[in-house]
Amino acid sequence: MKATDDLHRLLHSLTQAEKRYVKIFASRHLIGEQNNYMLLFDAVLDQDEYNEEKLKSKLKTRHLSSEKNYLFRFVLKSMRTFHAEKNVDKQLKESLLDIRFLIDKRIYDVAVKELEKVKKLAYEFDKFLVLIEVFALERAIVTEKHTKEVRKRIHEINDETHVVLNKLVEWQTGTILQNEIFLYQRHMGSSLPEYVEQITALIENPFFQKEPDSNSFELSFSYLFAKSIYYQQCNDYMQARDYHLRLIQLWDRFPQYVQEESLRFKKMLSNYLGICMRINMFEEFPNTLQRIKSIPCDSAEEEAEQFQNIFFYEFLYHMNLAQFDEAEALIPEIEKGMKKYKTKINKARELTFYSNISTLLFIKSNFKGAYEWLNKIIQDGKSDSRQDIQHYAKIHQLVLLFELGKYDLLEYTFRSVQRHIKQSEIRLGYEEHVLHAIRKLVDVQENERQPIYNKFYEKIQEVKREKKGFSTGLDEMHLWANHHLQNKPMTELLAEMVLSSKQKELQK
Repeated sequence: MKATDDLHRLLHSLTQAEKRYVKIFASRHLIGEQNNYMLLFDAVLDQDEYNEEKLKSKLKTRHLSSEKNYLFRFVLKSMRTFHAEKNVDKQLKESLLDIRFLIDKRIYDVAVKELEKVKKLAYEFDKFLVLIEVFALERAIVTEKHTKEVRKRIHEINDETHVVLNKLVEWQTGTILQNEIFLYQRHMGSSLPEYVEQITALIENPFFQKEPDSNSFELSFSYLFAKSIYYQQCNDYMQARDYHLRLIQLWDRFPQYVQEESLRFKKMLSNYLGICMRINMFEEFPNTLQRIKSIPCDSAEEEAEQFQNIFFYEFLYHMNLAQFDEAEALIPEIEKGMKKYKTKINKARELTFYSNISTLLFIKSNFKGAYEWLNKIIQDGKSDSRQDIQHYAKIHQLVLLFELGKYDLLEYTFRSVQRHIKQSEIRLGYEEHVLHAIRKLVDVQENERQPIYNKFYEKIQEVKREKKGFSTGLDEMHLWANHHLQNKPMTELLAEMVLSSKQKELQK
């Protein structure tokens, strides 16, 4: 039977506080067996990469498989206890189990009091499914107790059930639609006309035609989040920002959610920075980043999410302010974090890290480094995430191979990229111009290349006018052509653009 690394992955996902609690929990529940299982616990944590044979040799056990399975289940059990009071869902589940026990013992008066507490908490956090269960228990108690006006009380519970059921259906509808719209964005990244049409069809659902009950956090969240994504895909980032600001205001109106779902809140703040970046509102970055950093992490998952968001947007913040050395100084920390949280970073963010670092090194004319980071995208294999970045990487590698003078490899890669473009459903608008320019540039001497760069620059300018919005890699192609035309470093050209943009803002 093939050895699995399930236990290794579970233990290495624990925070320091969680690891300490497992040991405390073991001291209470593993009488007589504690030492053996804790030896296994420590031995697995000592391994950076899982190695079953070394474990067997170190622990001198013939029953490692069963011991691993027992420890795996034991750790999960200890975590249920550790997190029971920290999570509303767990609190509600535990309370409902207690209430069922009280009902079984026919201690109805106490059960009713506990149900009221559960109902209040469930309403506070829009736990509609829990409320349906609460109503069922209320009916059971009313029926069993044979209280006065049983029929009237049952009708009241039924009326309340219908109201919550309607909210549940509305919430499920909004959540499904919001997820569908989000998946389009995660899959493509940039806005293509055919995908905008499909998202528009989703946004025309009756759920989005009027704002939901403002007293419901979850209903409002689905509505506002979906609207924000929709306007991002339509390249209307000012509207997207308005809806995202309202999302942040929603969280501020329901502070209990910030505490209960801090991870989701941090993601919303990070998404807001992404929108602000599109409209050059970089003044929003310092305070928003500080707000993300100020919220403590409760788990390794949250640490990973905080790492990828903070470093992602700090890097882009420096890039867009032409602070290239400051951005480059972050690369070692990014590499360290990506290694530490490699199983917890989503693929879309991983690809954007690779792309952004490659772009920085490209702008600094470190073409070798840029090619190495770009190659991480190309060698990653097929993924559904950020198809635009994967497509752009195929195109951009031609420019880098040209700059590195690797003409033999360029010839082979050129044919591969041509096949890729023909087969791909993605069109960034400038693919053929890059192919044409590279083919021409390779065939002439360096002193004959200026007209080719000039023609390429004009073509990219046309694409920028036609696109009227963001297209992955387009700005990099424009900058590269301009660099060769003006014979200036790309860092200098980009710094001039940033300064010009600031001056225009001041003149408004």
